[in-house]
Amino acid sequence: MLASPMALLTSVELEHTEVLGDTLEAIAREKCGIASPDGALVACVSTDLSQIVHDIAREQRVRTCTVLPRSQDHTEDNLEISRLTLDELGRRGFLCAPRSNARLSRLSRCLLGPQQVQRAHRMLPARQERLMSACGVEVLLDAAHTPASACSLVAVTRRMRSVRKPPVLLIGMLGDKDHGQVSASMSALLPPHVVCVDVSGGRGVAGKLKTQMAAAGCTSVCAVPDVASALEAALDAARHHETWLVVVGSFRLCGSVRGILLTAIDETHRSQ
Repeated sequence: MLASPMALLTSVELEHTEVLGDTLEAIAREKCGIASPDGALVACVSTDLSQIVHDIAREQRVRTCTVLPRSQDHTEDNLEISRLTLDELGRRGFLCAPRSNARLSRLSRCLLGPQQVQRAHRMLPARQERLMSACGVEVLLDAAHTPASACSLVAVTRRMRSVRKPPVLLIGMLGDKDHGQVSASMSALLPPHVVCVDVSGGRGVAGKLKTQMAAAGCTSVCAVPDVASALEAALDAARHHETWLVVVGSFRLCGSVRGILLTAIDETHRSQ
């Protein structure tokens, strides 16, 4: 593992359990192993894990350890981690030139102004990424696959719903995720229809998601074995309900859906 002056821990949740451990405490200990002696650790965890992170930092002789309490806004949490990181690197003497002809200055949070944050968000595929399908349904892609990121997405989507109907939901996850908690979080969108799908590395999960979404109160749920068919079913449902579509649960799912949508859009443009 490479030594670095900074180590960032953005979340501790039940994922990759076959590698990291099957409890939150074990996962926190494993993830904190990236911190270097005399380095800095910035972590965002639930309050019950805060002391564990501080204890591990002391064991590994980390010079500075900053722990943020996790909020409901995963995006804002990550932004504050980035600000703290820039401040710490600046204190350690790291420099940058904000513009090509500018003088070197110490790194600091002032580099992350509103314009820089908006530009960064637009550059992230499958993170609140909006596309218009060839059939006219607006699609929101977000790879949220943990309870915290799902809650953050729900908060963002609720703000978007101020002038919209609830969206249809297309969800697919890998086998090592917390399917129950993510399903419970996404059900808060009150989707009129949910399409559950298996993705590569998560075979057999669609049936579990169907059961969990139904248990969470979703009254119209189906399971589809492949992404292309699932997307077609979800778009059909969105057109039927005259609403939009949210795709969630996995970067693999969002990447596949993104490719299908962009290909269809390109073919439509070439045929015109």
